[in-house]
Amino acid sequence: MSEASHHAIVFGPFQSASLGSCLGINIAPARRTKETEGSVFDKIAPDAGEPIISMRRKMPTPGVIVTSAARRIIELSKAGEKYESLVVTGNFEPTDHPELGEVVENVRQLRDKWLGKSALCLVSRDLDPSRPHLRHHLGMFDKPIVRFEWGTAKAFATDTKRPSSDLKALVDVLTGLDKLILQASFSDGKTGNASPTEVKNWIKKVGEIRPREVHLLGAEGKGVKPLPAAKLEKIAAELVETTGVPAHVFAAEAVPA
Repeated sequence: MSEASHHAIVFGPFQSASLGSCLGINIAPARRTKETEGSVFDKIAPDAGEPIISMRRKMPTPGVIVTSAARRIIELSKAGEKYESLVVTGNFEPTDHPELGEVVENVRQLRDKWLGKSALCLVSRDLDPSRPHLRHHLGMFDKPIVRFEWGTAKAFATDTKRPSSDLKALVDVLTGLDKLILQASFSDGKTGNASPTEVKNWIKKVGEIRPREVHLLGAEGKGVKPLPAAKLEKIAAELVETTGVPAHVFAAEAVPA
C-alpha cells in the first residue's frame, strides 16, 4: 500500500465479476485513516500511486483528476493494455463532486482517445436525488451503476440516514434512464433488508424504475450476515418473473464494482 496520506485517484487494474477487467478513477478520495485501511482502494491501488489532492477542498478539481488519470491511462495504453471498463467511483459518493459534469466529460475524452473500447462506468453507493443535473450526468456514462436496495421508506431512512421522502425522489430520478444498472446487496437479521415484505416492495420499485438490468451482490460490513448465493438467485428469479428486468447474481463481488 502507498504511504501517501490520501487514496490514489487512479487505482487498479483489477478484475470485476460484473464489469470484467477494469481501471478505476477515484474522483472523491478520502484521507487514509485506520477506518479506511484495507479498503478495496488500498488493495488494488498501484504501490506508486501518488494522489495529488489539496485538503483545501474536499474533492480534487477536474484538472487534478484528468492530469492524474491521463498519466496512468496513457502509460497503460502505450504498453498495450486493454480494459473492458473504466470505472468512476470514490471513497465518498462520486456524484457529489461539485464539477461532476466537467469531470465526466474530461474522463470520457481520455477514454475515447486512449481506451476506446472500454465502457465508461459509474459506481454510486449513496446517490443524493436532490443533486442538480443528476439525470443528465448519469446519462453521460455507458453503464451508470447505482445502489438501490430498499423496499420501504423506513428501511431507506434507517440505512441511509436520509429523509424517508428521498426514496420516492430517488425512484423518480432513476425512472426511465435507459442505460441504468441497479446494484443491491441483501442481508438477514434485525437490520437486514431480506424480509419477504422488503423484498416484495423492492421488486415493485425496481419494476417502476425499469433499469437495463440488476446486479445482486453479497452484503458486506461489520455485523452483517449476507444472504447465501442460493437465496440471492431466488430473489433474482422472482424479480425477473415479476418485472421482466434481467437480474444477475455476483455473490462475491466487492465495491467499487
